[in-house]
Amino acid sequence: MKIDRYLKIILTIIALCLVWVSVRSAFPIVRASEDSVPATGQQMWTVTDYRIAWNRMENRGIVQLRLAGTNQLVTIDKIPSVGELTSWKSILTTGKTKIDSNGWIFGEGQELMK
Repeated sequence: MKIDRYLKIILTIIALCLVWVSVRSAFPIVRASEDSVPATGQQMWTVTDYRIAWNRMENRGIVQLRLAGTNQLVTIDKIPSVGELTSWKSILTTGKTKIDSNGWIFGEGQELMK
């Protein structure tokens, strides 16, 4: 059976897209930029405001946090799934949210035990 050239091209493009999606989801990168959180000892800041967004064209999310006492905006981008973005939303809506100098984000009353 002879397969025409158009069908081969379309199937090749679909196969390449599937490989790209698999590789991209196997190695998600979620990090805040190094200068986004002050690195002076073990400090704790309260999150006063936040913004959560999902870009359906790029298939990624972004979270921006404003810290009390500073005019600093912490940006966490390249969130790979809507589920992870929903987790961010649940932490940020628990009440008073805090972030420490190691990057840990806590809901109210949820600090790590020492």
